[in-house]
Amino acid sequence: TDDLLLAVENERRIEFAWEAHRWFDLARTGRAKTVLEAIDPTIKVDAHETVFPIPVTQLQLDKNLEQNPGY
Repeated sequence: TDDLLLAVENERRIEFAWEAHRWFDLARTGRAKTVLEAIDPTIKVDAHETVFPIPVTQLQLDKNLEQNPGY
């Protein structure tokens, strides 16, 4: 359930404080923009900042792949 996922996310936030896991947890769950902009409205999170580029070699091997936005 959503409540359980939020509880796990919060526990990870506390347990891994100062270890830079928070950003990846928020990006992976699609919540980076919502959470960070709620904390500080001057922070603007663009979609391309929450995904990594697909390596060019993989794009060349599979013509059905499309590069992630912003790369």
